[in-house]
Parts: sequence; structure tokens; C-alpha cells
Amino acid sequence: MRRDRTIPASEVQRIVRDLALALDSAHADGVVHRDLKAENASSSSAEADARNAHGLRCRALALAGSRARGRVDAFGTPHYMSPEQAAGELDIDGRSDIYSLGVLGYYMLSGELPFDGHTFESLAAKHIADAHAPLASLAPDAPPALIDVIDRCLQKARELRWRTGRDLADALALVATRRRWFGAKLAPTTLFRTKIVAELALFAAAMRAVFKWTMI
Repeated sequence: MRRDRTIPASEVQRIVRDLALALDSAHADGVVHRDLKAENASSSSAEADARNAHGLRCRALALAGSRARGRVDAFGTPHYMSPEQAAGELDIDGRSDIYSLGVLGYYMLSGELPFDGHTFESLAAKHIADAHAPLASLAPDAPPALIDVIDRCLQKARELRWRTGRDLADALALVATRRRWFGAKLAPTTLFRTKIVAELALFAAAMRAVFKWTMI
């Protein structure tokens, strides 16, 4: 995804919030997705997964079944893998999915992944120890509150991330969508016209008052 093909912040906010709620439902059933990524939240499947928690839960259950049949515990996609997955830890919980969702949000806002590398080992090392490029510098037009929410998802220590998908969704619900009374190009003209109308209204009122008193 290039920067000229990034997703508007308001849409990122909606998608991440819906997916957070879907993950929360899956986690409540004791299922950790472990492989959340752009390909698993594509435009064709995002609505089904984001608007219907059952869709994501079924995918998570399928992945859990694959794991039970002998797949490695740290399976996932390296670019979206949480630090604990990258380190091969066994006690993976829902906060690992929160990290992966943060990677997805970062990607949608900036058009870039937090980390890149040519090998699994190099990517794993970056997820574990390196700081990602500040999202605010890559997506300067995004609301700071939205950036803060995504950044918290990407904390290395899982206890510093959002505790649950519901907590993440609730935080996103509080992020204000930018609403401007005036468009950037129309603001001066609109302000000028508003001022003129107001002054004319005051002038008309004054003239009516003068006319009234002169008729007494």
C-alpha cells in the first residue's frame, strides 16, 4: 500500500473498531486469532468479519484447529506478528491480536508497515526490540487521538496494550471525527459572506428602530 492509497482516518477508525469488537467476541470464546493481517481483513471480507463477529470467530477457530493438529505455536504472518509470538512464547493471549490489529491500523493510515525485513529472523528481532517510525510523522492528517490508540496497540509489553478488544473499541468510539465548519478553500469566502449578512441584519434592525422613533 502506497501513501497515496491510504485509507481515510475515519474509515480506519471504523474498521479497526469493528474488528476489535469481533476479536473481543472470539477472545471471550477462548480463541486467539494469531494471524490477523491485511489479507484476512481485505475489502471483500472486512464487512463480513467486522460487522459479524461470527465470521472472525469461525476463522479463528479454523486456525486454532490447525494449531491443534500440530502447527507451531508461533505461527502467524511475520509483518503482523506480536513480539511474544516472534519470541516463540507459548502463553499467547488476546493482546497478541491487539498488537496485530495495531499493525493493520498503522498500515491503513500510513501505507507502510511498522517493520520490514527479508527474513523471519530480522523481522522478529525488530518486533521484539526496535521502535517503529512514529505514526504521527507518516500520517500527519490523522487525529492525534487515533494515533495514540494505535500506538498503544503496538506496545512491546503486552500489559501496556489495550487489555481487551472491547477496551480498544471503546477508546476508538471516543476519537472525534474531524468536522470543519468551513472547507479549507471556502473558509475565507464563507466567513466574509457570513460577516456581511450579519452586518446587514444589524443595519436593517437599526434602520427599523430609527424609522420607528422618527414616526413617534
